[in-house]
Parts: sequence; C-alpha cells; structure tokens
Amino acid sequence: MLVVPVVAAVIIRDGKVLLQKRSGGYSKGKWELPGGKVEEADLHPEPSLAFHKALCRELDEELHVQVGLGYPVHQQINQYGEGQLNLVTYYYCSLSPTFGFSPSSESTCIWTTPNGLVDYDILPGTQMAVSRAFLFQRSQR
Repeated sequence: MLVVPVVAAVIIRDGKVLLQKRSGGYSKGKWELPGGKVEEADLHPEPSLAFHKALCRELDEELHVQVGLGYPVHQQINQYGEGQLNLVTYYYCSLSPTFGFSPSSESTCIWTTPNGLVDYDILPGTQMAVSRAFLFQRSQR
C-alpha cells in the first residue's frame, strides 16, 4: 500500500480556525485544514524540514500567505480510497492580524470556532488537530 506524507496547518486567529473546502479528488466537497502532499522537490535529509518546506509551499500556493515554522501538534494515518494511506502531520501556525484572502481563495475558505467544526463535513484528524493546536496555543501564553 502506498503511504503518502501530507502536511496541514492549523491556522488560528481570534479564537477561530481556518478551514478550506476541497475542490477535487477523493474527498471533494469536504472541509479540511490547508496543506497538501510533500513533493519530491520538498525532500530533505531531515524529514521535519521537508515537512515545513512543503507546508510553506502549499500555503503560499493555496492562500498566497507565508508562515514561519509551525509546531507539530498531531500526526495521524488516514486511508483515502483504495490503496493509499496518507500520513498527515498537523502544524500549529499563527498569522499576523492583517492576514487576508485573495479573491480566488475566499469562496473556499471559512473561519470557524472549534465548537463550530461539527457544522462542517470535515476530514478525519481535523478535530483532534484543532483541539491540540488550541491547547498548544494556550500553553504558550
């Protein structure tokens, strides 16, 4: 079975987390945390640096935003379809108060509270990653 490394960002601002709606693939229409697959160009002898590089690239591509190195808060294996497992590593990331969406992204992204996640069809691991990111954020105050 193919195992694909994937990274996702738990972006928190003003007590809300950013969700993005999948536009294609096996989970089309579901809500997820922004991120994507670790690609060959991201590879590095130190896996955590490859994951950070991939996360920064994905956030720049999808949201046109740059983030600093995040803190890993959760890791989980998810099966999508037949024959593929995604090893997802979730990172807590913070943004400046002036962060905004580009017009192309705004229609597919929303901010919601952790309790509001139940109102969306979210991918596995999202709830746990968000909970752990909020705990991490509180521990840093």
